[in-house]
Amino acid sequence: MKPSTTSSAAALALVASSSSSCLVSAFVPKPTTTIQNQILTAPSSTYARANDAAPSSTTSLAYGLGEDLTDLTPSVRKKRAQKGDINPAYSMQSYLTNLLDLQGVDVPQPSQTRPDLGPTVLVSGFVDPASPTLGRDSDQAMFDLLNVDTHEETNPFFGFNFERIVAFVPDAAFAKKRLVSRSARYSGLLNKLAFEQSTTTGVMIPTPQQLEGVTSWVARIDGPDRMGQIQSVVELAQSSPSIANVAFLLTDASNLDMGAVLNVVQTMKDDAGLVQKSFTVVAVGEIDDDVPEATYPYAVTDLLSSEPASAATTATTATEEAQAQPLPTYSREESFRLVATCLGLECGRNRALSFAAVDNVNATSYKLVKGLREAGYGWDQEAQFMVDGGAQNYDQAVEEYKARHPEEERVMMSADEKLEEAIADAMARQQAENEEALRRMEVKAAIDSEFLLEMSEQSITAGDWA
Repeated sequence: MKPSTTSSAAALALVASSSSSCLVSAFVPKPTTTIQNQILTAPSSTYARANDAAPSSTTSLAYGLGEDLTDLTPSVRKKRAQKGDINPAYSMQSYLTNLLDLQGVDVPQPSQTRPDLGPTVLVSGFVDPASPTLGRDSDQAMFDLLNVDTHEETNPFFGFNFERIVAFVPDAAFAKKRLVSRSARYSGLLNKLAFEQSTTTGVMIPTPQQLEGVTSWVARIDGPDRMGQIQSVVELAQSSPSIANVAFLLTDASNLDMGAVLNVVQTMKDDAGLVQKSFTVVAVGEIDDDVPEATYPYAVTDLLSSEPASAATTATTATEEAQAQPLPTYSREESFRLVATCLGLECGRNRALSFAAVDNVNATSYKLVKGLREAGYGWDQEAQFMVDGGAQNYDQAVEEYKARHPEEERVMMSADEKLEEAIADAMARQQAENEEALRRMEVKAAIDSEFLLEMSEQSITAGDWA
């Protein structure tokens, strides 16, 4: 609730009335109704807008805000934007456009894809009749994502170009019923699809013979013994002469010991620290089948980074931080797309990434992902931007701009903050002036007392009391 005009005037008047009656009351600039209305009706948003006029010099002087704010007119802001010196918090689209200008391009550049994916990918952990969470749509979704090829006209930039997509399943007959469909035929998936059935009941791990010729592996880890599955995948990948890339999809990751998982995955490195096999770990929360992909933006955390991850929010109060916490669930469709995309991107090589859905509009990741989608970034370009420290780079750009232009801090304050600061400044000035007046009165009283004492002594000496 915004403070009323009466309450603000009363607060200023209270300062003057609180002093002793014997003090000299200093002048306190009392805001006029016009000035109060200018402040109380100002936009309450934390971020300035392009069409907001700068505060008038009268308002700035009356509240001690200084005259330098009159420089922040739309024309000056436009000149700054033309020079590339814009406030990232002021306009997300201008920030993204400026990044393109620095690269000397007009549109987002194609993402950097891996050149060593090879011709064959094996997909395990899907099309399991014993899994209560997988259905017809989600079964085929993973295979459709891997069936994306680059094409000179329709998709010249991002694709996998796999020649064979091998479904490793517990029941081949059941899997064929699920995956052999009209859409699979029209998309060309059937021309690539092959099936390998588990030789051991209840074990969703292929044999070394079934991995012959496989160059990439997408493993969805599910079931009771997830750590054992991860260990088996790592050992098989290390022993396979053909496998070059392994991507893990870990769902409900909050119930996993991620430290132990990362220790196992990093054993794919040799003694010299060189990676023999490229790995990618995508960890998400509990799967939600009812949420379509792209419903919420997401925050990315690099689990292998030694530096603290950028928070999903720029909030400063405990309430705002609690409201900006990532959601505990994640879209199944989007989790499939992320693990497939990170497998194909160079930035996903040898990375362990945690993705969390964010629904707080004030969160940095929320604003950034929304801005990327509005700017026309594709899924692969968006993921590359965020994985490569998009949120951290944005926060750093905001802080650097504030350091270059500290005068804009007051313009970005909300109306309530401006009024509170004005009242606090007025009270501080009033107290300082009252203390000075009290000191002068004490000095005057001391002088008067000394004068009276001197006059009394002179009168006694002259014999006035005789």
